[in-house]
Amino acid sequence: LHLCQKSPSSQGVRDFVEQHYVSVKTANPKFPIMIRECSQVEPKIYARY
Repeated sequence: LHLCQKSPSSQGVRDFVEQHYVSVKTANPKFPIMIRECSQVEPKIYARY
């Protein structure tokens, strides 16, 4: 996940992290999730499998 800490465009990603991160990691403890915050960046989700 790549998101801005303050921009309105990243609000949905921030909400998702706040609401679901703990439950996803609890259910899948070995599942790697990387969260990067950077000022004024457009939110993006990358998946590798």
